[in-house]
Amino acid sequence: MYYEYAGQSGTVITYRLTLKMYRDCKPEPNKANFDGLTGEIPALGTIYQGNSTIPLAQVDFGRPIVKRLDVEVTNKCLVVPPGICVEEGIYTTTIQLPVSSSSYYIVYQRCCRNNTISNIVRPGDVGSTFMVEITPLAQSLHNSSPQFKFFPPIAICANFPLEFDHSATDTDGDSLVYSLCAPFVGGGNDDMGTNGCNVVAPQPDCPPPFDEVTFRNPFSAQNPLGGPTPLTIDSKTGFLTGTPGISGQFVVGICLKEYRNGSLISEIRRDFQFNVTSCDKTVDAVIDAAGMQGKNLDIKLCGDKYLDVSFAGQVTKDIFDIQWIFDHKNDKKNATGKDYRLNTEDFGLYYGTLYLNRGLPCSDSATIRVNVFPDIRADFTFDYDTCYGKVINFTNQSVSDAGPIVATEWKANGRVFANTFDAQFNTLKPDYYDMIVVVTDQNQCMDSVAKSVPFFPIPKDELFDPGGVIGCDPFTYQFKKPNSYITDKYNIEWMFGDGESGSGVSPEHTYHGPGIYSVDVKVTNVFGCTTSAAFANTITVLQSPVAGFTYEPSNPSNLEPTITVSDASTNASHWLYDFGTGDNSTDRNPVYTFRDTGVYKMIQWVRHDNGCRDSFEIIIDVAPRYTLYLPNVINVGSNSGNDLFGTVGIPFGLRQFKMMIFDRWGNEVYSTDDFDGRWDGKNKAGDVLPKGVYSVKVELTEPRGKKRTIYGKAVLIQ
Repeated sequence: MYYEYAGQSGTVITYRLTLKMYRDCKPEPNKANFDGLTGEIPALGTIYQGNSTIPLAQVDFGRPIVKRLDVEVTNKCLVVPPGICVEEGIYTTTIQLPVSSSSYYIVYQRCCRNNTISNIVRPGDVGSTFMVEITPLAQSLHNSSPQFKFFPPIAICANFPLEFDHSATDTDGDSLVYSLCAPFVGGGNDDMGTNGCNVVAPQPDCPPPFDEVTFRNPFSAQNPLGGPTPLTIDSKTGFLTGTPGISGQFVVGICLKEYRNGSLISEIRRDFQFNVTSCDKTVDAVIDAAGMQGKNLDIKLCGDKYLDVSFAGQVTKDIFDIQWIFDHKNDKKNATGKDYRLNTEDFGLYYGTLYLNRGLPCSDSATIRVNVFPDIRADFTFDYDTCYGKVINFTNQSVSDAGPIVATEWKANGRVFANTFDAQFNTLKPDYYDMIVVVTDQNQCMDSVAKSVPFFPIPKDELFDPGGVIGCDPFTYQFKKPNSYITDKYNIEWMFGDGESGSGVSPEHTYHGPGIYSVDVKVTNVFGCTTSAAFANTITVLQSPVAGFTYEPSNPSNLEPTITVSDASTNASHWLYDFGTGDNSTDRNPVYTFRDTGVYKMIQWVRHDNGCRDSFEIIIDVAPRYTLYLPNVINVGSNSGNDLFGTVGIPFGLRQFKMMIFDRWGNEVYSTDDFDGRWDGKNKAGDVLPKGVYSVKVELTEPRGKKRTIYGKAVLIQ
């Protein structure tokens, strides 16, 4: 809190008061907002005069202007983690006081502090007292109290130096003296109101003198943050320094005394909270060179004429300067920029350093050591018989400018096969081999070279008979590889002996017609070397029977369930029929009676005397059939046999049946659901109907679900 002289009328002085309060954006549940806001208690202060404990007047600070403060740190090299947020509420009001020979005390008290504060006792049970004293000297000099320039940083970083300008300005040009001090206590958590000075918001505010907060050991007003480098403030400049060593929330008090001509005019006391947290550096020097990254690289070069080095990070707004310094035999090279090419034509040691923001508070560095040796160059040649060879000879042609090659390693497709200077590779597996030689000299410099070596020997006089099989016409056969190690990298041509040809390691071919066939095979490798073989009479194709049959009647039914089968096969000597009912027969031309209607798959299997087989199948529908006849006369009372009228026939499988009879006016006179039901010429009441022509309608559902309607006429005579 501070005051400003705003004028005097007679013996009454007008002052403008400013009160600044701060709170976390997300306080604990049920904790207070800023006083004076809608729905909150009024922001009321109290004025005391001299040593009196009786309030002189009440001050209404009104509604605050609230804003969220930016989270900033004094060290721009650091990034504060998310989640830290503080709001500021600024109250302004004016008061009028008569000139007095005693001091005025303007007091505002409010509880409570954050429970998470680390350096004071019972932080959640005590509040704060904000107070200014307007002394008789200040009244007579029309003095305005000094005002701090800046609010302390919301967050400071643990284990990083803090430097903050906590100075103030004074419109009267008075001398200012700064010191660390203990904040005042004000208010408490007595929600029942039994102790007036210990309630959350005392009304009236309690008079001076005021108690100070009690610090926990080892903290104190002079060392509020703890740690090996305590917080200090320059008494003349107000410059605040220190290195906090512990994360947490800490209460800090700053006292500011105002002197004019050696006399103390007034004193204000700032009470604030430091949030000390773990921070991430925004400037981190990392070097990228020779495929490695780090802050302390050790690189070996063998014959390289230069080395490209780079700053491995992103050049952000926090990086203002990038410098490289290299020293080789006391010859120093300087450069700037993210990337640098180091000339390494001379052998020996090179020492380098990367500086970011050198000489600034926000700086970092990394080092690199480069040891340059003479060049080593790996090389080899190879030789072998490209047609029939089974061994590849390798000649090592590697050299080192430092002296002899002291170690050699040979690899084929990643597998080590020799450690001699020259080498032989024995294999029967054709392939394109990735051959690598790795050589080392006396300086432990290494080099390697890789070459692709095609190795596809021809299997001279080693082709196998790919056939030697017997099959039935038509015969489809997949030929075997003519040699076990031949792959698809070879060109293989086939003559199948039936006028057809093919290619591939293991082709498939179909023979049509019985006979004995000879096969020719020709193999060519990637170098054009060839070998061939003829295999006489290696494929035998036997005569196959051809199945087939017919049957009568062609449309069997429940009325004609018996069929007669006629064999139509050729070259067959054995027959087997499956009628699809679980029954079978070995007769050549069987006769078979189906026991029920339905759709059946009938199969004929035939076999030749040589064992070749064939089959043929037919779907047979044994249909459910019914018969229905409608007579056209009914002679009531006669003994001629047509004195009753109804359907005649076989109702086999009918799912639904209904017969209806109508007179000439369309009235239904008779109906029945019984196929054997009969009309006696009477109506439903039992009365004999008159002679005439009557309409007949039959509705039915056939055995397989088809609906059908039949119309007829019945002539009634008597």
